[in-house]
Amino acid sequence: MRPRTESVLLATLVMAPVVVARAGDHLSVELQQIPTKPGVSRLFCGDGVPDPGEECDDGNMVSGDGCSAFCTVEIIDPCFGTPGNTVENILVDGSFEDYNAGGEWTSIFHSIFGSVICDHSCFGAPLAGAGDNFVLIAGGSFNENSTGNVTHAPMAIPADATTLEFQWMLAATDDECAGPADGMALSIAGTQVWSSTDAGACTVMTPYQRVVIDLTGAAGGPYQGTVAGFEFTASATGIPSSMALTNIFLDDVSINIPVEPPLPDCEPDGVPDKIDNCLIHPNTDQRDTDGDGHGNVCDGDLNQDCIINLSDLAIFRSVFFTADADADLDGDGIVNFADLGIMKNQFLGPPGPSGIASCP
Repeated sequence: MRPRTESVLLATLVMAPVVVARAGDHLSVELQQIPTKPGVSRLFCGDGVPDPGEECDDGNMVSGDGCSAFCTVEIIDPCFGTPGNTVENILVDGSFEDYNAGGEWTSIFHSIFGSVICDHSCFGAPLAGAGDNFVLIAGGSFNENSTGNVTHAPMAIPADATTLEFQWMLAATDDECAGPADGMALSIAGTQVWSSTDAGACTVMTPYQRVVIDLTGAAGGPYQGTVAGFEFTASATGIPSSMALTNIFLDDVSINIPVEPPLPDCEPDGVPDKIDNCLIHPNTDQRDTDGDGHGNVCDGDLNQDCIINLSDLAIFRSVFFTADADADLDGDGIVNFADLGIMKNQFLGPPGPSGIASCP
C-alpha cells in the first residue's frame, strides 16, 4: 500500500518545504530543495525584502522584534514594560469647586475684591483642567496694584506623600509686560518653597504652568509625616496710564500619594501578567507540564536549554501524533501540526515570555 503523504510548507521554520510521510505508525520528515533558475538568487529570509511566502522581512534573523527569524509576524504584547506611575490626590477641593471659607481653604483673599472664585467668564481666562472654577489670586484692576493669598489649613501629610502640585497662569493684558513685582510664591509651614515672577513676560495670555514640589527635597522638608498648612501669595501691577494690568490665576492644587496600579492582564486570560506563565497567549488553565514556569503554549523548548531549535524539533518529531504532554503545546491531547505551528513561531527564540520565569 502506498504511504499517505501530507505536504506541509514549513519554509518559515526550516527554510525549505517539508514533506511529512506517514506509513502506519512510521513518520518521516524530508526537507525539500527550493529550485532556482540560473542567474536568479534564491529567496532568502533576512534580506530585508518580503519574498513570496514570507509574512515579513525586517532584514535580520532575530526573533522577538515583531518579525521572527523565519519571517513570520510575531505577536508582541502591547503591555510589556513597567506600568506608569499612578498617584491619588488626597487634597479636598483642590480645584475650588466647593470652596467655603473657613473649611479646608481657610482664606482666599484679594486685596481689592475680597474673594474671587472664577469660572470661564472671569476675565476671559481658560480653565486649567479639572472642574469649572479657579481663583483670581491677584490683578483685575487697572487703577491699583493688588495682592492676594490662598491659604490651606494645617493638615496631616501622609508619610507616603510624594508631591504638592498646582497650575498657575500669569496674564498680561494689552500686550503689557509683566513687571518685577508681578508673581506668585508658595510656602509650606511658613517656609517659602517656590516663587516665580515671570518678569518681562509680554504675552496677552500665557499657558497655565504646572509646578511640582517635591515634598522631600523642598526647603524646610521633608514634609511627609508632619502637620503643615500651605499658602500661595501673589502680587500684580495695575497700570492706569495704559489701561493695562497683570492677572494671576491658580487652579488644580493637589497633594499626591502613589497608588498601586491595577495588575495588567494583556492577553487577556483572567490571570494577571505578574503571575501568568504565558504573556502572549491566553491560557486560563496555566498548563505547564514540565514545571519550568513557562506555560506549554509558550514553551517549545522541549530539552530545557532556553532556546527552541533543531534539537527541540527532533524531540518533537519523535513524539509526533502521540499524546506526549510536554510537546502537546495547545493542550488538545495530541501532538500534531497545530503544535508544530506554535513551535514555528518560537523557533530560534527562548520560551515565554512568562511573568514568573525567565531564561538567562
